[in-house]
Amino acid sequence: MKKMKSWLNLLGLIAVGSIVGFVIGFSTEKMDKTIITDIGQALYKFVESWGFAFQAGIILIFIIPGLLWVQAGLKIMQSEAYQEDEGLLEIKADKLLSMGIVFSQLYFITSFIIFAINVKERSIENFPVIIVFVIGLLLYALIHIMVYNGIKKVDELKKGDPTSIKFAKQWRESMDEAEKARAYEVGYKTNNATSHLLLLALVITFMAKVIYGASMGGILLVGGISLARTLIQMSYSFKQV
Repeated sequence: MKKMKSWLNLLGLIAVGSIVGFVIGFSTEKMDKTIITDIGQALYKFVESWGFAFQAGIILIFIIPGLLWVQAGLKIMQSEAYQEDEGLLEIKADKLLSMGIVFSQLYFITSFIIFAINVKERSIENFPVIIVFVIGLLLYALIHIMVYNGIKKVDELKKGDPTSIKFAKQWRESMDEAEKARAYEVGYKTNNATSHLLLLALVITFMAKVIYGASMGGILLVGGISLARTLIQMSYSFKQV
């Protein structure tokens, strides 16, 4: 019965994928292909013309709230109430620190995209753009250093220097079993989600090449990342055998 249900689920996924593919293919075939290109170029020019404002804006949107959340989380962790009762306060502090880390990561990715659009080859106009970009990266690093050094002050068992290239290994080795289990679960779920996203990106870049005549750069980039991820996963799997 369970095997039959699994086969039915698989057939259902194939059917849904076929229908979605047909709808996308039919709609894009009927659509004026220049519309997508015009929209993309308009967005690119808009970000390019307001690049400095966008860079400053994402600092206000991502970095400043991230710093405030991290400071609030560390303040809770260093309070006397936290030392006496780590139940609900520990959960609250963890959420605040996690939000700070997540927002800093969002800034890191977004800033690189905007910086790549706005930087001009060997031009003096790059100077203010580069300055804001570097300031944002320093604040991004500051958030991570604050989080890990703050946790080390509360938990003396935690080891590692956030500025060291060996920090990830040192920090992992100082985790207790519960923390390792949670980290591995998060890593496993993230790995699965990344696998699906890369597959979706590969399909999208393939369709862009076939339908809109896009370059092979996108396919090669996404395919290369997918291949590298698979090889890294295989390497770690063999080490565990």
